[in-house]
Amino acid sequence: MATSNEITERRMVPRWRPFAEALNTGEVSPGVVASAPKMDVRPFLAEKEGAWQENKSLPFAVELISASVVLGASPVATEAAEFVLESGDQASVTAQELARKVLGISPGTELITNANLTKDEIRKSLRVLKARRVSHPRSPFVWIDLARLYALMGQLIPANQAIRVALGLAPNERFVIRSATRFYLHAGQPDEALNLLRKCSRTANDPWLLAAELAVSTVVGKTPRFAKIAAQLLGGKDIHPFHLSELATAMGSLEMAAGSHKKANRLFEVALHAPTDNSLAQIVWAGAQTGLGDVNNKLLSAPLAYEARAFHEQNHRRWESLITYANEWAKDESFSARPRLMASGTASSLLNNPSLGESIAKGGLEANPAHPGLINNLAFALGLQGRTDEAFRVLNDVDPTECSINESICLLATVGLAYFRAKNPAEGTAHYQRAIELARINGLDQLAIRASLHFERERIFSGDAEGVPAFLRSVEQAKRSNQSQLVALAENIANQVANFQQSLLGSSKRP
Repeated sequence: MATSNEITERRMVPRWRPFAEALNTGEVSPGVVASAPKMDVRPFLAEKEGAWQENKSLPFAVELISASVVLGASPVATEAAEFVLESGDQASVTAQELARKVLGISPGTELITNANLTKDEIRKSLRVLKARRVSHPRSPFVWIDLARLYALMGQLIPANQAIRVALGLAPNERFVIRSATRFYLHAGQPDEALNLLRKCSRTANDPWLLAAELAVSTVVGKTPRFAKIAAQLLGGKDIHPFHLSELATAMGSLEMAAGSHKKANRLFEVALHAPTDNSLAQIVWAGAQTGLGDVNNKLLSAPLAYEARAFHEQNHRRWESLITYANEWAKDESFSARPRLMASGTASSLLNNPSLGESIAKGGLEANPAHPGLINNLAFALGLQGRTDEAFRVLNDVDPTECSINESICLLATVGLAYFRAKNPAEGTAHYQRAIELARINGLDQLAIRASLHFERERIFSGDAEGVPAFLRSVEQAKRSNQSQLVALAENIANQVANFQQSLLGSSKRP
């Protein structure tokens, strides 16, 4: 059974994008909260100015204007920005956008993303950043981008080392703190992420960091420390709505978790005045539960809103489009397992395309080589294709100690599928029954129904007629749940069973 294609929990944890992209989104723009403590940027900026004046070449010009956009105006940066624009196609589009910002020229609408990074391109970028790390050892942004590339390659130890260097260089810089927070969550260290946010002297004054603290607190099951301060900031009028969007969404998510859907929706509406793509995704996901309804299509068409679009398509049961947008989301957040979990589960369970589910899961395992959910989805896709020996080999890679209860249930069911398809219904039955029992013991009724639907289908496919009445009961339970993904799964499996029974009927009529 695939790890659910529906993401049942989503929190407002920070995005982690390359530094140049974060500049374009506006996340790292300076001076959002005047009282926020900041690092002394003068030596760093002076170093960039000196390097540019000494070398007068494109890489040094880009370094200076990047620093100037974030850390404050520099007269020397104007000269560097003009040099970048005069370089034409020799400068990247991102560099040209930054130069326009420094010169006060309205930027173009195209945003550069990391959407097409292949392994070879990642390695090439790593070589470039390693060289820049030597020439600019005091740039925290170089170290953060280096850490991100290591994370994309699944190399968490060097990524962690780079993160720690960046934190040492800029312990109160928002972009560094939020990037490090996302890394620690990705690396399975949520307590480290929360500790970082709570120790940072800037957190209590910065809405972006406050939003992260609210979200990460819920990840580790602790009460947020700055909820009252967050509410005060949201009640003020001196901060642009864009910079409050993630904070309002994080607060709304807390209200939703507490069952206060009306309060949640009011906060979500505040966030929608000028949402980030992260806020938009959270609101589209949560709105299906709180009754908020669809957001404006114009917001969904915003650059980088891939995750929000994927959730929107999921809410409307448009599975092919969901996979299209989840693929774009996966390119944008290449280190994240969530888009590939969503897409691989959808392909195998709802589109009856396990070969596509296999391909998507394999792509996710490149950056998350030990992820239990992705391993499960790969094994599930292989089992559906009858490649049971491969499925069992893949399942051997799972570390049981790293599995959540949900993942353990799905893995038991997937083992059950593999045994059924390997013509061993006794073992298949035993594993499915253990999965169903584990789900019920833990109060995961919808997961128990999903496992039952798959189990009874395999019983019917194996020739066990007693599976039919049990299967019909499971279908009815799924429909009564009013849970759209579960209903869709029940309908799809019911069609598979009907087609199987029709094929048996047809073969019995042949002479």
